[in-house]
Amino acid sequence: MKKYFSICILIFLIFISFSCNKKSTEVKNSVIIGIPSDITTFNPMFAFNYSEGNISELIYLGLVEHRWSDEQSKLVSQPLLAETLEWSEDSLSISIKLREDILWSD
Repeated sequence: MKKYFSICILIFLIFISFSCNKKSTEVKNSVIIGIPSDITTFNPMFAFNYSEGNISELIYLGLVEHRWSDEQSKLVSQPLLAETLEWSEDSLSISIKLREDILWSD
């Protein structure tokens, strides 16, 4: 009985020693985002649910970024891929100057 107990302790210690791994499984320079379901497309024109819309916003940046300002209590637009935004006097059109370091492709 004592020999059986010693063998069980030895096997237990061997399993514990193999499960204690000092290698880090952390991936550096990456972003991991969990979503509740699979997505069907990466095309922003066909993003029909909330998760697909969020992923499209992360992959394809827009000319402007819209954020809520608590101080002003309104939605504030800021240039993201654009350099400047300039509204016309009648507020019917906007002139956008693009940044020089942006490359476009189709």
